[in-house]
Amino acid sequence: MAWVNVKSKGMHNIPGFPEISNDLWFRTAKKLKARKNEFQPAVDGLTRRYTFTGEKRALQARNWLFAEGDERPAQNIRMGAVSLEDPKQFMISWTRYKNELQPGADEILGGQLALELMHAETATHAFWPRIAKYGTGYNLIGILRKVTDQRLVELKTLLGGDLVGSRRPLPEPSFWQERFETLQKGGRLFEIDLSVLEDLQPRKYNDGNVKLVRYNPATLTLLEMTPEKALAPILVRVWTANALAPAATYVKGICKDEAWLYALQAAKTSVTLYGIWLGHVYHWHLVPAAMVRTMKEATAKKTDHPVRKLLYQHSDYVIEFNYVLLSDPGTTNMYRRIAPPTSLVNAEQVLKLEDKFATGRKFSDDDPKEELKKNGIVEADFTDKKAWDLFPAAQNLLRIWGICEDYVKAFVANTYPSDAVVAADTELQTWMANAAKPDQGNIRGLPELKNRAALIGLLTSQLYRLTAHGVSRLQRSTDPWLTFVANFPPCLQRTDLPSADSSLSTQELLKYLPNVRTIADTLVFYYAFAYSKPYTPLIPKKGSDDELEFPGGPTDPRNKALIEYRDKLKEFIIDYTAAQHPPGYESHELEPKPWLQWPRNIET
Repeated sequence: MAWVNVKSKGMHNIPGFPEISNDLWFRTAKKLKARKNEFQPAVDGLTRRYTFTGEKRALQARNWLFAEGDERPAQNIRMGAVSLEDPKQFMISWTRYKNELQPGADEILGGQLALELMHAETATHAFWPRIAKYGTGYNLIGILRKVTDQRLVELKTLLGGDLVGSRRPLPEPSFWQERFETLQKGGRLFEIDLSVLEDLQPRKYNDGNVKLVRYNPATLTLLEMTPEKALAPILVRVWTANALAPAATYVKGICKDEAWLYALQAAKTSVTLYGIWLGHVYHWHLVPAAMVRTMKEATAKKTDHPVRKLLYQHSDYVIEFNYVLLSDPGTTNMYRRIAPPTSLVNAEQVLKLEDKFATGRKFSDDDPKEELKKNGIVEADFTDKKAWDLFPAAQNLLRIWGICEDYVKAFVANTYPSDAVVAADTELQTWMANAAKPDQGNIRGLPELKNRAALIGLLTSQLYRLTAHGVSRLQRSTDPWLTFVANFPPCLQRTDLPSADSSLSTQELLKYLPNVRTIADTLVFYYAFAYSKPYTPLIPKKGSDDELEFPGGPTDPRNKALIEYRDKLKEFIIDYTAAQHPPGYESHELEPKPWLQWPRNIET
């Protein structure tokens, strides 16, 4: 099969993008469309009632979001023009399907989350914990970086001594720059630099006669770690390259609280966009797909090749899904049906963002240990009672990595008795050569497979990506934490940047945040993950010892390792689901055995 020629559009860094046949495209698209029927019960469970300006009746959430049910908003009301009027209304996307609540529990939780849109101190203290705990499915462990000496010099140049747009009297630049120097020298200054998004322009569109916009700015967030290891934002810079408005910089304690609330939401928006397309899709879709295609081709004439057996069962669907979502940039309507609502108008814009992110990026740079190490994120800074317990997303993904690594080590030990056998494996060498070729896999930094250690690293990385993606399919990865859309907003609805002395009311702030139509589109995206069953569960329904991959049955040590891999993941899924479970929710999951929600392959 061929590869999409993205280089003709100036994209030279992105991993190779495999094509599929037209027949397979239509069959895949049909299966993806069928997911809407699967999550319809969750839509039917959107029964809370809301009243918005222009409609005097209190309608059910599903009436507002999807125009479903007997009641509909007035015909002159455009959902894209309806902004929320109270922060607690972000509960509009909380389904009651499989989410039975103790009396008042939703109001308590919704009230706590809503406070983060009204109270600056609450929002500040909750900013990092929300990302750290609920960012596992978005693979957000790579966004946080400890500020180095060299980076501090760069930040001084970038930020200068003023707050753009502020009309308030400001202290001398040394007031806050010296504070940052003190924090950095003490190893307590961190950043989330999402300047990779600066080329994204606002997406303008019409909903009837209403002109609307979806906007994803670039942001730079500086964070302070307290001696108690609490990490909180202290500065947010918001901008877009070539935008009409200049960048705006907001410093906590100098800008007004109302402007600070806006800044934190802008930062969350860029974190969410990174999570969708770079943390999740680049790491767990694009690179694995290029590796899958070249692996299958390299072993096509030797279908009993052991590495093929190790990876093949986990390698379905990802190529097909990627192609349906991102093929025919600008012409297919599947992108608009599947993709979340952001400023990215079409698939070509997504691929260009992926290409920019991939510049200079090596295969191993995506591994969680490497990302943390490269960014200066160390276990000691994020450990209280148990390793990484102050950074649960890292804790979760490192645990999955370890499970995959144990399996791969056992596989290699019982398949390749020496380094020489690895080096002599023709199919392995062909795989690496093709995966690196610019006109095929286009992946840089692949190891030379001359020994078992190199093979273990490669296979662990690939199996990890194929495995870790499944965490995003668990119900508790999205609902209710991400479905309260203000926690992880996919875009802003206005492009103007409030001045640092702006006195935004809560209602004015909400006009910047996702409107009813954007919330509905976000919900379709999340529900396709959380409320649909996998085509094939990672752990067979008959148990971990069913559907073994290697000859020799249960006595083959590689099959024993496979069973252990599945059992360890089952334990992880149980622990993860319990940790993500919201207070006051009864334990009614979409799947009573939550491990059956975890797919064997990358399907969505």
